[in-house]
Amino acid sequence: GHLPVVEIDDDQRRRFSHGQSIGVSGFAPGEGRVYGVGRFLGLGRIEADGLLIPVRLVAECGKA
Repeated sequence: GHLPVVEIDDDQRRRFSHGQSIGVSGFAPGEGRVYGVGRFLGLGRIEADGLLIPVRLVAECGKA
């Protein structure tokens, strides 16, 4: 099946990319593909309360 796409803003992208959970709304609980500012960041798990938890992150090239 297809995983839903979750778009997050730049501030959320920074937090998510460092392994921090963030709040999102309008998504059913389950796995999702996470994009920040049009860039694929990895997979996340959406909890029933709207918390998006990083599951697998993609390394950002050229950034410490």
